[in-house]
Amino acid sequence: MKNFIKIEIINKQQGFTFLHNVNHGENGSTSHVDRELFSIIVLLKGELDYIIEGKRIHLLPSDILLVGNDELHRSVFKEGHECEYILLMVNLDFFVKHNCTELSEMFFNRALGTNNIIPSDKVLSSGLLEIVNRLDKYAKENNPNHVVISSVIIELLYNLDKQVMKLEKTNHKQQKIKKIIEYINDNLTNHISLEDIAN
Repeated sequence: MKNFIKIEIINKQQGFTFLHNVNHGENGSTSHVDRELFSIIVLLKGELDYIIEGKRIHLLPSDILLVGNDELHRSVFKEGHECEYILLMVNLDFFVKHNCTELSEMFFNRALGTNNIIPSDKVLSSGLLEIVNRLDKYAKENNPNHVVISSVIIELLYNLDKQVMKLEKTNHKQQKIKKIIEYINDNLTNHISLEDIAN
């Protein structure tokens, strides 16, 4: 059985491509880098893996995956298993056209292969899935209004950015704690002051 596209909207003027697709366990992509765009993948049903910078990420329903314009990546579909997902590709110039360049920071300021996934619990509790569903609803209209769709994309980017900032803060704290524990373990026989640990 071949893949079928439920809906696809390409708007070069607004700077986005929206795809709502169902895959029947066929054809992953080859490893590539999208220099001119960022990708946002929302898994709706089934299972899907992405390999980003050599790291395999297993997506479950309602997970959101972010792929930057410099990240080597490819999709891997599970053979014989149906998977439904939304792929939103945002061109680099989208942020300039819509006067929201600060929202591109979540893609530009991440280390490659880090903080790519927003897990389903965060997606659901933050209202991100509701925004995605609204975007999908507007895209399915007979004559979709691309300006309205662009506005919802900006809302989605704004809320994604907040979640990525939280992920980065959490990871930064975990790295500090890890370094402190390593320092203590390396100096178990020495006198350790709070000042030493702080340094």
